[in-house]
Amino acid sequence: MNRFNTYLNKPIQKEALEWFRIGFGLIILLQVYSFVKVDFVNNFILLPEFNLKWDGFEWIGLLPDTVMKSLPLILFGAGVGILIKKTFKVSIILFTVCFWYIVLVERSYFNNHMYLLCLIGTVLCFYDPTKKDARNWVLFLLKFLIILVYFYGGTNKLNADWLIAHEPVRTILSNAGNAHSINIAKDNWMVLLLVYGGVIIDLGASITLWIKSTRKYAIYVLSIFHLSNHFIFNFGESGDIGVFPFFMIMANCLFVPAETLSALRSRHLGKAKKTINDSKGTNDLKPMGIMLLSMFIVFQCFFPLRHHAIKGDVDWTGIGFQFAWRMKLRTKATDVKIFAKADDQPNEVRIQPQGFLNITQWNDAKLNPLVMHQFVKKLEAYFRSKGASNPIIRVEMSNGLNGRSQQAIVDFSTDWTKLKTNKTGANDWILPELNDQ
Repeated sequence: MNRFNTYLNKPIQKEALEWFRIGFGLIILLQVYSFVKVDFVNNFILLPEFNLKWDGFEWIGLLPDTVMKSLPLILFGAGVGILIKKTFKVSIILFTVCFWYIVLVERSYFNNHMYLLCLIGTVLCFYDPTKKDARNWVLFLLKFLIILVYFYGGTNKLNADWLIAHEPVRTILSNAGNAHSINIAKDNWMVLLLVYGGVIIDLGASITLWIKSTRKYAIYVLSIFHLSNHFIFNFGESGDIGVFPFFMIMANCLFVPAETLSALRSRHLGKAKKTINDSKGTNDLKPMGIMLLSMFIVFQCFFPLRHHAIKGDVDWTGIGFQFAWRMKLRTKATDVKIFAKADDQPNEVRIQPQGFLNITQWNDAKLNPLVMHQFVKKLEAYFRSKGASNPIIRVEMSNGLNGRSQQAIVDFSTDWTKLKTNKTGANDWILPELNDQ
């Protein structure tokens, strides 16, 4: 433990942290641009009748409209402030609070890169670029988070769908609506390259980035890998991977030796002073800080594994799928119909979700029975507010996972208003996926 404490509090040059700070600020500005381009806050958070909530965060509600619509401007200001040393501290805190809020207030827009930006922002709140000295623990945590993404990105691919059926890669490419991607899907050798290359690169990165002799080659390979992902997977059914490829390319600077980064800076911007301070500084982690850091690391290592403690296939049920770095691991062909009636009336009426949810929210609900149940409970409350005392709501929900034929995920005769959900464990009313014949 003493060696670990010494390692965390070791004085370091700030070159990698400074390069990363500048890159992170630019990535935030790029993310804000993507928000503004589609009027994200107004169109996707404010306009829908309902907001779909994360379990445990139902208490997070919408702020006044003027504040909500100001969030992109606030994030833009935070991004600019992060680029400036003197305004970094307040800017990174402002960014982190606002971005966590955007991620938690509406669950249907969850993306792994948005979660990663939240975690990175949280760690950077403890970095002060105006101080002359820096300690290793902030750099170590940033490296840890990057390696964690690669490690789980690789281990999560070690399943029969990915390795044997080459799914969902083949389905994603076939349905991309892009001639280039469709041609790749028809080329078995290219599909094999993407499938097995993805596993090898993800797992390899979690090792080779730590090793001095392989680090340079790993950075080259990873940069090409992320650029190809940007052009192959950033559209169509695969969803929006957004700034993630550019962020991961930028994050390579965390693993580059300070001497190399200093030489690059000197070559283009002039010589920079070394800022190592061997004396004890205010950046040192005290025992309580080391304990909290250790708890953070343990949580991040084990939380993505929580689905193993829950009955059912995580890709089928969707329980435990998010916040687990399960990237590009499933596609679902869905067929969902909702029917409602009052208990004293014989005939059902089919409910059109478009009046309550937008397309992204509806797609999220179709993928996850617990999210669909959340929507049904909101519908129940809505119908009760309109005078229906005991509404009965049925959902005919069928999913086809990773190219397989569609199967019912719940008994079609079930009244969903009577269902009891277990948000952290098994839900026996969710039918298991049967072997596809």
